[in-house]
Amino acid sequence: MNNQRAFGEAVRSYLKEGIVTDRRNGSRFKPTQVALAQGWTAEETLSRKLNGLQPLYENDILAISATLIYWGCITHRSQLQHLFDPLGYTLPDTYWTGEPWKYLFDDTMPLKTPDWLPIQNASFEDWKNNEPTKWLCNTKTGWVKPVPGRTAGSIALEIGGNPDNQEWVYCRTRETQEIRVTPGSRISLSFWAKKTLEGKQPERSKYVEVFFHDGFQWVWGFGQDVTNGGDWAFYETEWWAVPVNVQKVSVGAVAFKDGAFQVDDIALRMYVSQ
Repeated sequence: MNNQRAFGEAVRSYLKEGIVTDRRNGSRFKPTQVALAQGWTAEETLSRKLNGLQPLYENDILAISATLIYWGCITHRSQLQHLFDPLGYTLPDTYWTGEPWKYLFDDTMPLKTPDWLPIQNASFEDWKNNEPTKWLCNTKTGWVKPVPGRTAGSIALEIGGNPDNQEWVYCRTRETQEIRVTPGSRISLSFWAKKTLEGKQPERSKYVEVFFHDGFQWVWGFGQDVTNGGDWAFYETEWWAVPVNVQKVSVGAVAFKDGAFQVDDIALRMYVSQ
């Protein structure tokens, strides 16, 4: 293979991410070379291949790049091709409709103007019985409460976990709203948020997530961590592929273990390629 070391450097550049979520099982962790090798080769073997000291075969290229896609490190076709360029490799055309290649955003594709998906009470202005209406909240090990929003006179949601919390505290739409999507389309999540209590547990996390319904059950789609403390910050994800068997989605605000954050103006946009 051509220039394996340049390929290895490109691969390792994706291992500098903070925390990733594996879309195969929803697990969250720090991406490392050890994690990248897990399940298909030894870490020492992977290191030698990335350093150009051992042959790199097509199955190796596919395993590495597929894992980076499942982790959300690679989200666009152009990123994947840039990764392949030092090797002179091109993904076969027949692969694009299969896992995980179908999840990549085709940034060469002409787009229509995105449609806003109808999320009810997305700005958390309406409350009843100490919970935002049109949302189902789990507060057994934490709390939710209305707080001043990012604009004068508005309301936002604060969600947090108790110091000893080992579970997920959340508000979500899957039981209360029907958010329809077009199978095979792309969707993007955006919202405003800020951390208000960091927490101390090592595995704590604060994020907004999207789940897909595949006709039988809800499965993890993608999410966005809340990383900013202090002032309100705007978050927006890449465009994510809606699987062809999915016709509805749900959105949720989640605090795992301890700590708290505030969130406002959650939105989902969808586009269908021309």
